[in-house]
Amino acid sequence: ISPSPAPAPSLSLPETLRQTTIALERLTPYLPPGLLPRLLARLSSVEGEQGARVAEYDSGEHRLVAILFANFVGASDLVERLGPGREADIARALNDYFVVMDEIVERYGGVVNKIDLNDRGDKLMALFGAPVAHEDDAERAVRAALDMQRALEEHCTWAQQRIGVSTGMVFAGHVGGAMRREYTVMGDEVNLAARLMSAAQAGEVLLAGYVQRKVRAFFEVADRGEVRLKGKSKPVPTFTIVGRRAQPEPVRGIRGLRST
Repeated sequence: ISPSPAPAPSLSLPETLRQTTIALERLTPYLPPGLLPRLLARLSSVEGEQGARVAEYDSGEHRLVAILFANFVGASDLVERLGPGREADIARALNDYFVVMDEIVERYGGVVNKIDLNDRGDKLMALFGAPVAHEDDAERAVRAALDMQRALEEHCTWAQQRIGVSTGMVFAGHVGGAMRREYTVMGDEVNLAARLMSAAQAGEVLLAGYVQRKVRAFFEVADRGEVRLKGKSKPVPTFTIVGRRAQPEPVRGIRGLRST
C-alpha cells in the first residue's frame, strides 16, 4: 500500500497575498474596468455551516445606465471566405474589430459587457453607467457609437454595423451560480436597445426618445419616425444621429433662445 501523500503545507500570509494578487492580475483583462474594486468593496465574508469562510455578494442595484447594442455583420462570411488553413488570419481580423471597439468604448468610460456570435448576427453590448457612473453617460454612449461606425469604415472594411442606444433605470448586479457568476444588466431598456439595433440600417445609430432629449444639444438629430418593435404594444419614437453640432446648444434654459 503506497503511503498517502503528505498534505500540502499551508501558505504564509505574505505568500497567500502574493498568489492572490497574481490571480487577480490574470483576471483583470476579462473584467470590465472599475468592476474589480467594486467586487472587493462589496465582498463580505460570513461563517458557513462548517465554519468555513464563504464569499457572498450583494444582490445588485437599480441604476441609470446607457446601453449600446452593436450588430456587426460579416464575421461568418469572413470565416467561410478564408476557410481552413487561414485560422490565424481569421483570428487577427476578428481581434482587430474587438480591440478597436473595446478601445473606443473604454475611451468614453464604458465597458463591453457581452459579445455574442451566432448565425442571426454577431453583436456586442456596451454599458455606460455600470459599474461606474458619469453625469453624461447617454452622451458618452452616442459619441462612442459614432466613433465605432467611423472606425469600422477605417479598420474593418469586411464588416457592416448598426447600433441602437437606449438609457434608463436597469437592474445591475452579479448573477449566476456557484461555479460561474457575471456582472450584467437586465431590464426593459436593455431590450429596447437591442430592438433599436435590429431596426437600424447598416451604418446607422438609432436612438430612443429619452436618449435624443439628453444629447440633442450636442448632435444633429433627425426624427426617424415611429417603428414597431418586438415586445412593444405601441410604436416607439426613434431618432437617428445626423452628425455632431459645430456649436453645442445650451443644455439649460429654453431651447433655441439665446441672449444677445
